Amino acid sequence: MSNALDIFRQQREAVDALHAQVAHVGAAIAQVRADLDALARHESLHSVLAEEQRWLQRTEDAVRAVRAWRIEDARSYWPGVVKRWIAAAVFALASAASAGATYAWIAKPYAQENAYLRLRHDSVESLERRMLQLTPAERRQLDALLKGALPK
Repeated sequence: MSNALDIFRQQREAVDALHAQVAHVGAAIAQVRADLDALARHESLHSVLAEEQRWLQRTEDAVRAVRAWRIEDARSYWPGVVKRWIAAAVFALASAASAGATYAWIAKPYAQENAYLRLRHDSVESLERRMLQLTPAERRQLDALLKGALPK
């Protein structure tokens, strides 16, 4: 029986120790709660919290503004690129047309002269071909004609 009494005493001591620990933890919790209540009523912490809330709101507004700006920038990107390429293509075509018109204007006086020289060249070539095809008798007749035509 002493064994059962010893076990009962040990259990009672364990319960008393546990009760003391629970009371100690309860007191600590009460102290922490009182400190938290004091902090919650502290005016400077309220002002810091309100200031942080304003900063958070300003940051959210800035993020919204940047997001809207980026969406607008993405929307206007391709039309701007297309406009720049159209302007470059128009400039290139205008440059080419201007160069062609300038060349035609500069080359126009020489076109008539070139046509005249081609005609002369063709007639000289046909004369040369005919002279190469002359027989010796025709050659003598040509020489006699040329000698008579030359002034003395």
